[in-house]
Amino acid sequence: MIELRTGRVDEQHLEALLNAMPGDLTLVGPDDTIVYFNEPTERLFSRTSSILGTSVQSCHPAKSVPAVNRVIADLKSGAKDLVEAWVDLDGRLVNVRYLALRDQRGGYLGCLEIAQDMTHVRDHCQP
Repeated sequence: MIELRTGRVDEQHLEALLNAMPGDLTLVGPDDTIVYFNEPTERLFSRTSSILGTSVQSCHPAKSVPAVNRVIADLKSGAKDLVEAWVDLDGRLVNVRYLALRDQRGGYLGCLEIAQDMTHVRDHCQP
């Protein structure tokens, strides 16, 4: 059982909860290595357990690495707590958010990357 400030949850429920979240979740540690990813029913970006322990930069195309480095630097320094990008992925509108994770004193714990397919929202808003 994992004790949290707002309740407690067992490992089985926590894993089910994270996999039920809409989109891809990737947890990056303070040293820029990937420490976790969820397994949603519909995955946007390919992930295998081989990425665990590798750098977040190595999981992005070479042309994206400078942007990834800027995002990580901004989150680490505290210049930003959230960086958001919108990308076209084979005709799908994808929102990618990078959120800084901080301890109670503001220390950098890493970041959470959330990628969500937002095509349904775009399609709903178009006449």
